[in-house]
Amino acid sequence: MASKSGSKIYRRADLRRNPALGSWRPDADFSEHGFSGGAAWQSNGGAGRRHPARAYPLTLDAAIPEVEGRLNRVLVAGVFALYCGPEAEPSGALGASIRLMRSGDATQRIDLVQGRHYSDAKELGAVFRRVGDGTEIETAGQTDFDEETYRVDVLSFEVVDGLVPDRFILHDLGTPASFAIFDVVFEFEEIAVCPFRGMGQKVGLGDIGSIMRLADRVRFERALQQLSEGVMNSGDDLDEARGLVLTFQAAVTAGLLEMGGSRNTHRYLLDSARALDEQKDCSVIAEVAVESLRALTRDIFGDGRTGTQHLIDDALEYVERSFGEGINDAMVAERLGLSTSHFRHLFKQATRQPFHQYMLALRLEKSREMILQTDMGIAEISQMCGFASPAHFSRVFSGRFGAAPSVLRGADK
Repeated sequence: MASKSGSKIYRRADLRRNPALGSWRPDADFSEHGFSGGAAWQSNGGAGRRHPARAYPLTLDAAIPEVEGRLNRVLVAGVFALYCGPEAEPSGALGASIRLMRSGDATQRIDLVQGRHYSDAKELGAVFRRVGDGTEIETAGQTDFDEETYRVDVLSFEVVDGLVPDRFILHDLGTPASFAIFDVVFEFEEIAVCPFRGMGQKVGLGDIGSIMRLADRVRFERALQQLSEGVMNSGDDLDEARGLVLTFQAAVTAGLLEMGGSRNTHRYLLDSARALDEQKDCSVIAEVAVESLRALTRDIFGDGRTGTQHLIDDALEYVERSFGEGINDAMVAERLGLSTSHFRHLFKQATRQPFHQYMLALRLEKSREMILQTDMGIAEISQMCGFASPAHFSRVFSGRFGAAPSVLRGADK
């Protein structure tokens, strides 16, 4: 479920709730920020055998939704905390930690401290405070647990700029305090994206040039599938279908011309526009468009799948996900169950370039996207894309694109 407020997008985490526990309903102000309330997830309350929360889990682990935007803030609605009065634990106790993770590694951590981030929630007076680590706590209502009434607060914090975490984890550290969580909401800053990207396979028109330069047949086929889905979803609007096809074809021909395509490429769009104008059915328009695009790009992508093409497709999908890691052809070959020499032969046959050249080109393309689309530092981008040093990155980037990374970023502003 998503809601928007201006340039903000709010997405809730999918929590494993316990319907036997107390519930909370947010008022209008908090509902606008993506909260829905409902039953809680509750954490363990320590090792004591008589503790009422001793049987509950220690860890809440939730995936962060994928959104076309920049993650700015995390908001957690819950009871902070139950069973933590002065008779149970001292001020300054470390009750829990919140971690944002990426591929299993912590990227940001907030430790919840008694007296700073949480206090005895039986005290029902509204609170609002800012903590020195950047978190804010604001009262959002009340709830009932075991015939007792407790204060519900929203704890929020800014995400460190440039982080792209994929999981949210709250871990109870074993003190008597027990945390009841109703909602975890992620606030993203909406960014302008290519409308074509939303038509199925998430390939943007701006990606086409990179796909052509890399001879990435897998992503090109995804783009063709996306084009076909978009045309078919045009309904009876033939002009919309034709316009979508021509726009995509223009991106492909621009990529071909950039790579030194023949002058006949110019004529392709004119001939295509005439052919599309004769078609009166969206399904036929989609079929004609895909067929002509495959013919146009045959010199780059070949005639289609060979008997071993599925292995290369798997390899390309793997390196697309893992380009920033220290992978090499031997590692990919082992993953596919091939000898390194056999994999090298198949890969060069399919992509028309050795594996190491393809990896370098892919990392450069990804780094170029990050430079143009994010505010991350050049050194950080260099590291994330798997380059040995910023100096090496700058040298090969300049050789590929004719300008240093800092120059490209400056020209974009």
